[in-house]
Amino acid sequence: MKKTNAKLLLVLFSVLFATSFFLFASSCGTSTLPGEDDPTNVQEAGIDEGDVVKTDGDLIFKAQSDGVTVTKFDDATGSFTLLARTQASPRTAREVLVYGDKLIAIYASGCRQTGEFSRESTVVEIYDVAGIREQTETVDLSDRLLYQASYPADLISSRLITESGQFCFFLQRSGSPSFYSDIFTSGGTGSVASSPIREAEYTVNGERKTMIRKTVEIDEATFVYPSETRSFLCRIDLDGETLSELSVDYTNCYFYDLYMSEDGLFGLSRSYVTLTSSGSSGRGCYGSAGRRYEYFTTVVSLSPSDFSALGYVLMRQFAIKDRLSLKTANGYLYVAAQKTNGSGSTVVAFDAEKMTVAGRADNLAVGEELKSVTYEVTDGKVYCYLVTYRNTDPLFRIDATNPSDIHEDGTLKIPGYSTYLHSYAPGLVLGLGYGGTSVSADVSMLKFSLYSVGNGDPVELSSYFVTDLRECEALDNLHAFCVDRKNGVVGFTASRKAIGSDYVYKQGAYLFRVVTEGDSSSGRLEPLGFFSAHSTGFGDETTKEKDLTRILFTENYYVGVSDGYLTAVARTGDFSPYSFCTVIRPDYDEREDPTGYVRTDSPYGTPFPENFPSAPLPAALCERTDGEAYGSRDGDEPLF
Repeated sequence: MKKTNAKLLLVLFSVLFATSFFLFASSCGTSTLPGEDDPTNVQEAGIDEGDVVKTDGDLIFKAQSDGVTVTKFDDATGSFTLLARTQASPRTAREVLVYGDKLIAIYASGCRQTGEFSRESTVVEIYDVAGIREQTETVDLSDRLLYQASYPADLISSRLITESGQFCFFLQRSGSPSFYSDIFTSGGTGSVASSPIREAEYTVNGERKTMIRKTVEIDEATFVYPSETRSFLCRIDLDGETLSELSVDYTNCYFYDLYMSEDGLFGLSRSYVTLTSSGSSGRGCYGSAGRRYEYFTTVVSLSPSDFSALGYVLMRQFAIKDRLSLKTANGYLYVAAQKTNGSGSTVVAFDAEKMTVAGRADNLAVGEELKSVTYEVTDGKVYCYLVTYRNTDPLFRIDATNPSDIHEDGTLKIPGYSTYLHSYAPGLVLGLGYGGTSVSADVSMLKFSLYSVGNGDPVELSSYFVTDLRECEALDNLHAFCVDRKNGVVGFTASRKAIGSDYVYKQGAYLFRVVTEGDSSSGRLEPLGFFSAHSTGFGDETTKEKDLTRILFTENYYVGVSDGYLTAVARTGDFSPYSFCTVIRPDYDEREDPTGYVRTDSPYGTPFPENFPSAPLPAALCERTDGEAYGSRDGDEPLF
């Protein structure tokens, strides 16, 4: 039994567009509206974020399971030309970013055993891509390597401050758990491990270095962490001929997420806290006798220049879902959080410099779970939209303009709930989540809605649903929600079961046009088509590399991005013609695509049209200039 509430907090969730031809966006949380010159859709204007694909004019930079590629797209003809790539390797490229003539690639090198620990190793490589669009043949990016750094931890996220060229990325390393009563002392200020913690080392161009160790001294709390659980905050300055780096090891503050804006950097740390150290005959959390623990979340203000802690707020019995619950505006840090004791949600404004409470609204949606948050800042007004869930989905508009008077300003109750809210335009919010009834949500029904939130109670203007949902990345990843604001188009990829089978599914991108009619009180969604990838059987790994993960928008085409392929579909009603280019592992078993099934009797929205125009990937391969098809799976030879 659930229910959804939406609260007004802060600036519109950031929809960013690629320069020149490409407009690439994402969703899943708070957004600002940066501008059409930004390369991709991210949370904050001026702060780019690493993702599996980036665009720079007519170039597509892509992270793949076996490396990185650079492809040129001709928007006049819809054709691709592979310009550069790294040699195939076991390393998985997780993210890419572009800054001027520098291409940043972040790799996960796989799990390695070191006796006590089993962990990922993250490798950052920076390549020189100056003049690469003029190449007449495919080049090896390894020959253009400028910088390489390796860290003994797993990548959490990355940011690029586009004005200064500071590339920041955040890592975590977790060790094997132990009995916490033996590791941590109780009482006092902060948390101190009783057993020694080894120095954290990393390498730069083969040279071994030691991270700077820092701590956050938190009053009234003894935090419970596993031995050797660490957070690494790293920065590489990309401006100048000589690259320099800063790496900081936080040994007693385990950040699970970080929020960065032009106004600051804030880390989120959660933990159990020791309330009682003795006097109980029962066994407490983790089997430590006589201890009682309480759930805490700490918001730490960090210096972007050296990652030192400037201040913190310890939020007792509060949970913050992720960085999309935070927003800076007008000198304040706004935070939407859920009480872990069931007494509802809170929207609070902190003085962003002093980290003191400036105002708050408590007891919002008592007994409900906070599902999604987005902010809008328009003409000096600050709004927070919250979705919580119990039985139905109330979308709340919260006016947070005056921190001393944060208050509810409107409510909408509808079935289901949104796990992602996207501030599309002033007074208009898109919601992606699950449909359902007044009794419960239906997690097999994907629901996409347009809401008017500009005046009074929010209104659902338009909605569509897709049944038999199997997977949709945009439900919890802002980068997977793709937006072309210039042409009013949004899209996201999803898969659902095909008719009559639990083991065959259809995977592709659903594309919609957002039609606005002059003000925020009217508008509608229009389905444009289903950009089909393929149907595959259960456990069929050979076709996973064809699954679409992102949609890029050019002036004349929709470009589908998957692990091994790029596909272009013309912006026409019947989704044709299309061109196709593969960059790895082209030989696969093309399967028949069964007719999809969609329920038509639901009163909770409009089903996505059955037999809608779609463009399945063809089996033909893009050819190189020498006439040879891209790629080979014979033997262990490199693909190129």
